[in-house]
Order: sequence, then structure tokens, then C-alpha cells
Amino acid sequence: MKSEKDNSFVDPMEQLRNIPTTITKGNWDDFCRNKSVCCFEKRVLHELDEIEDLLESPTFGLAEIKTEVYAIEKAVLSPTFGLAEIKTEVYAIEHALSGAVTGIGDIIIAINSPTFGLAEIKTEVYAIEQAVNSPTFGLADIKTEVYAIQQAVLSPTFGLAEIKTEVYAIQQKLDSITGLSSATMLTSGPFIVSKNSSNLSVSVLNNANTVGGPYNVRVYNLDAIPKSLLQIGTLLFNVSFTLTGLSSTFLYFNKNMSKGSQVEIELWGADNTVKIYSEISTSGESANVYNIFNASDYKPV
Repeated sequence: MKSEKDNSFVDPMEQLRNIPTTITKGNWDDFCRNKSVCCFEKRVLHELDEIEDLLESPTFGLAEIKTEVYAIEKAVLSPTFGLAEIKTEVYAIEHALSGAVTGIGDIIIAINSPTFGLAEIKTEVYAIEQAVNSPTFGLADIKTEVYAIQQAVLSPTFGLAEIKTEVYAIQQKLDSITGLSSATMLTSGPFIVSKNSSNLSVSVLNNANTVGGPYNVRVYNLDAIPKSLLQIGTLLFNVSFTLTGLSSTFLYFNKNMSKGSQVEIELWGADNTVKIYSEISTSGESANVYNIFNASDYKPV
């Protein structure tokens, strides 16, 4: 009568769509102000802007760091005083000292050469050293700028960890507003069965990673005073079950419900990780589906 199947994770911010329908775009600001939500939202946005501004800073942002690294790279790879040029000149001196140039005078000339001698090598090494040690685009400056970005991202007041905490606070606040955080029962509210020969289908999803339940689906007959569990023949519309993490169950009440009957569907044991869907349909190949209640239609009590 019921089976379990895996389901993909539903966006946790779906709860935002469960805010009471009386909240409209026109009065959202007043709603946020009254419920102390707006301040959380604005603070998170402000802190995200601060980190974004820091990363895009023209003086020590990522683009500036890239420019400075390129300047050092350009100096190191320079054809006139880069490492390749220095290596060529050292090789020339080494070649002279190895005997290709025989006289002492020739060796002295090689060492003192204005194009590849020791003085020229020293000049080029100094140029690279100046680039690496530059206070405006050297390694120390790059290290300072990377550290500034690291400090911003890890900041206890407006870093990523703080933003995560504040987003969670917003989620908790919305849960408290909608009642989902402490809900133990969800209801469809009263409705009237639209057609004769109707069957009820109910799907319940556990969006948590752990086993959930026990859950209890009850269908009430509202024509009775006081309301009572719906019973047709020997079938009592009352089922209890548990669900493994990230799974659902499908309940099918294959009994003819009468047109005009007043009923209510309740799910007990629910929290903000549990979703329910229900529909009523007629039997046969040309079945019609009606009295549909999506997860957002079920309200906490």
C-alpha cells in the first residue's frame, strides 16, 4: 500500500514561499520591520558589499595583485635584464674562463664587458631585486594585499563565517514567523470533495539526512460533529510510518469518496524538513485529478 523512493534535496529557502499569503509586495517592508527580519537582510547585504569592494579595490584588490605579479614576471623574463639574459652572460664568462679565450687580458676583458660582464650582471640582478622588493608592486606589497583580502574574508564581524551565521539567523526568524520551526502538525484546512467515486493519494517527503518520524496521516470527516476520522467501509483513513533520510512514501486510499463530503487532511509529527502533497482523483483510465494541495498549501497548527 505504500513504498519508499529517493528524492533530490529541495531548496531549503522554499520556506520563504510559505510566508502567509497576506504578506504582499506592497507591505513587505512593513512586514520585515515588524518581524525584525529586514535588519538581518540589510546587514548581510552590506557585509557582502564590503568584501566585494575589497576584492575589486583598485589599490589592493585582485586586479591590482595580478598587475603587480605581472610586473615582477615581466622583470624576471625581460630579454635585457631577465634571468635568461643573466644566464647568457654568466655562460659567456664561464666560456672565457674555460679556455676558449686564452690570455689573461682576454679574460679581464670578458669579465669587464659592458654587455655581459660582471658589472652588467650585477645591474640586471639589482633590477630584478628592485622589482621583487618594490614597495608598490613587489612581493611584500602583494603579501600585504593578499593578507588584507584574507582578513576581510575571515573577519569575525563581516567575513564569510559571520555572513553564514546571519543567513542562518534569517532562516530561523522566517521559520518562527511562518511557524514551521516548531510545527508538529500540518493541515490542508477544510475542503469539499468535488466528484463521486474519488480516491485519495498522499505523498510525504522527509528532506532531512536522518530517519524521521513517526509521522501520522489522518483524514477527518468534517460532516460529523465533532469531526472524526474518516472511515469508508472497513478502511480507516489513519496511517503511521517512519521515513529514512531523503526519502518519501506514497499512500493511496482506494475507496470511493462522495461528492460534497467535507474533509480535512492532517500530517502529524512534521517539522520544517517534511513536505506533504495530496490529490483526489476519479477511478479509471480517464481519471480526473482535483482537490490538489501542494506543500505550500499545508499550514502549520
